[in-house]
Formats: sequence, C-alpha cells, structure tokens
Amino acid sequence: MALPVHPKMALSCATVAPLSAARVAAIAVTVDLAASGPSGQTGTATGDTSVGTDRFFGGVTSVRGSGFDDSLSGSNNAANTAEQFNGGAGNDTIDGRGGFDRVQYSSFVDDTTTGGVTVSLAAGTATGDASVGTDTLRSVEAVRGSNFADIYDARNFTASGTNAGSAGVNANGAAFNEFEGMSGNDTIVGNGNTRISYQNATGGVTVNLSSPDASQTYLTLTQTGITTGDSSVGTDRIYRSSSRTSKRSPLSATPTTR
Repeated sequence: MALPVHPKMALSCATVAPLSAARVAAIAVTVDLAASGPSGQTGTATGDTSVGTDRFFGGVTSVRGSGFDDSLSGSNNAANTAEQFNGGAGNDTIDGRGGFDRVQYSSFVDDTTTGGVTVSLAAGTATGDASVGTDTLRSVEAVRGSNFADIYDARNFTASGTNAGSAGVNANGAAFNEFEGMSGNDTIVGNGNTRISYQNATGGVTVNLSSPDASQTYLTLTQTGITTGDSSVGTDRIYRSSSRTSKRSPLSATPTTR
C-alpha cells in the first residue's frame, strides 16, 4: 500500500535540462538556482565547452550533476515545495539554502551509484565509493539513499550548526529531517524529529518502531526498531540516539503535515 505523498515532496517536473545527462560533461559544473539576472533569469549553470553557460527562467527544482566535483546550490524555495540534487560521482558541494532540500543517491532512470552511502547529517557529509565520492552537505534536510546498504545518522541535527535544517524544529530543538533508504539493508539513527519514507516501495512494508534487539548494534547503540519489506526495501534497522533530542518519538514512519 502506497503511503500518502507529503506536500513537501510535490515537485515540479522541471529539471536542469543540460545536466539531466551531465555525465557527458568533461569537467565539474556550477549550478545556482538563485542566480537572478536580466529578463527574469532565476538561475545559471556553468562549465567548460561541454556545458557552456546556461540560464534558466523559473520552474527548475531538480539538478543532476556531472561525474566531477560539482557545486550545486538551491534557492529559498517556498513551503510545501522541495528541491532535489543528485551530485553523481566526484566530491560535490551541495547547498540547499532555504526551504526543504533533498540529496539523492539513487535514481529511477540511469542509476549510476554502485555502493552504499554513509550520511552524517549534522556534520553535513555523505561518503561512498567512487560513484559517489565525499559530498559536503549544507542546508540539506532529506536524503534518498542508494539501492545498497546505507547508514543514515541524524543525531544532533538542528537548525544551527554545520549542516543546519530549515524545515522546522520540535520542542527539543531537533530539526525535521527525512530518510528514504530505497533497496538494501539500511541503518537508521534519528534525532527525535526524523521521518522514514517508503513511498517508492513496490510492496507493503512492516514498520515496528518498538522492536529492541540487543544483538544488533551500531557504534554504542542497540536496535530499537525494524522495517521489513520486499527487495525494494530490504531490512532496515532503527537505532535510538541517547541524546536529549531523541527521547521523544525517535522516528516517524507516517507522513505528517508540516
């Protein structure tokens, strides 16, 4: 059964057309969705002669980078919208700026990621094999994982700090964030305001946020919950942080209105 789509996940169909197949770029690209200019220009993409200098005029909410060290910057997008970034290979810098922003490490067409990704959301880092590199994340609130075994750690993710969230905080100061693990057996640590998404699962999922298992550990944490599904989901293990920000409902598997 498909989960309802959260309003923040309703995206324009527009993408940065020159970068939709940007692996053909011969060098890194710089994309700025907030680079205003004459005649109503709202953003730019620049690179070498394989890219040129592209200007766009509204309606662009999604960027797919090259296989090099890209710089991808979003805008202060409005509430109930989202901007999405897929950096590809290379050590990319992704800055969502304001609004709700998602970094993707899998795609439904021409997926190039070949291994799992480790995300430390508060530190603003995402690392993987050569198909991912080491990415720097700033003002990024959501991650779509790879189709392999990912690690997503949102401990200490707040509205201030290295990677600061801008989608609201709870009473304990934990910033709202979201993780969609896709395929693979993922490890998930919430911050007390984390939502896990299975909206692209091809079959039903079983989520139990209260399923302790002392035999399953991540660093100093033991399993507190588990999700099982078909091959599009795998078996995801959930770990509760011992920090103050996660004593209330460490994770939510049900979309909520924000």
